[in-house]
Order: sequence, then C-alpha cells, then structure tokens
Amino acid sequence: MTDSTAAPPLSSETDRLDPPPAHLTLTCGLRVRLLPLRMRQLFRLLRIITRGGAQYLPMLREAMAGAAADDGAEVFGTQLLAVALLALPEAEDEAVEFLGSVVERADLSAGTDKAARTRNDSLIAELATELYNPEIEDVITILEAVVAAEKDDLVALGKRLAATWGVAAKTGQLDPTKSQPVQPPSQPSGSTVPTPESSAGSPDPLTSSPALMDGQTTQSSLSPSPA
Repeated sequence: MTDSTAAPPLSSETDRLDPPPAHLTLTCGLRVRLLPLRMRQLFRLLRIITRGGAQYLPMLREAMAGAAADDGAEVFGTQLLAVALLALPEAEDEAVEFLGSVVERADLSAGTDKAARTRNDSLIAELATELYNPEIEDVITILEAVVAAEKDDLVALGKRLAATWGVAAKTGQLDPTKSQPVQPPSQPSGSTVPTPESSAGSPDPLTSSPALMDGQTTQSSLSPSPA
C-alpha cells in the first residue's frame, strides 16, 4: 500500500488543532481515509497488544516513562509499532477488527438518497472483504499510519493514567492490605445439619420395625386354601 497524500496541507488554525485525516491507497487500488482513535479503536489496539505481546508491556512502559525527552514520543511510537506487529500472529481476529475500524472508504457519496446509500453500501462491503484477509503490506502501512498519527496523544494519555495511579497509590486507595476480602457464609457440615424435631406420635426413623407378635402366626384368611 502506498501513502499517496499522507495529509493535506494545514491551511487554517482549525486544521492545525484538528488535522484532516490521512488518505492511503491499498495495494488493490482502494483509497481509504485514516480515522482517529476513539474508545473502541483504542480498546481493539490494546487487545492486540495484551493478547499477543503481553511480554513486551514492560518495554512499552519504560518507553512511555522516558517520553519526556525530545525524541521520546518517536521512540515510544517505534516500539509500539514493533510490539503490535509481533503480536499479530496471536491476535488475528483482533487485528482484523482493528484494521476495519481505523479506515473507511475515501470515495463515499455524501448524499442520503437511495442511490447514494446503495453505492456506499457496495463500497463499504468491498473494503470489508479486502480487509478480512489483507495484504501484509497494507497491514504494516495502516499500523504505521495509526501510530504516527496517535503516538503523541497515546503518550499524553499514558502520563495522565500514570499520574492518577500514583495519586491513588500515595493516598492508600490501591493498598491491598487495607481491603479485607469478603468471607463467604459458613457452610454447615453434613454431620451438623439440623433436622426438624419429630412429633411425639411419630416413630423414630432410626429404630427398627416393630417385632412380630409372640406366638405362632396363623395363615391369613385371605390366603388361598391348600388344595
């Protein structure tokens, strides 16, 4: 995939605050627009990293901690891209979901009439088919574009989370010794389970059946008489 025009020139102060999205061209010729990371896209990226690249998380944490340097964000972005690529084999489904959520067709119709909706549905379905089993070059280029566009914001977000975590730790809110585990209700053993008291007239269930009457038993009158 080639990056035809990474981003249009920034022509206004509004564009500088909210840069126009980058446009990319897939190897098959489809033009797509890079979308900014929002909650769902960020969670999908995190699922890729945590599922397939969890062993590399300490390295990313160190890179984020050192992002105060001039090239800190660049170093973090490079390592994030490397970790995401290494994690792909173990997070195949997550990667497909992520790629489909960070790009959209650049040639969608702006109209809302039936013809425009039908055309857009066809274009969206064509892109979904292509990204279901994308070219390796397309995967790498989309990830590169996402990391390049979002690395500064990701570093800033990481610092905010680290600061919040630090405050919570200092105030004891994360001290595991101050939280007592909830004890489950005690379960009585089988030997101590109480049983309802028997009434005075009921026989003891543990006693044997009453003995037969003394003396020789006689044949029941209802029994058939011998021939």
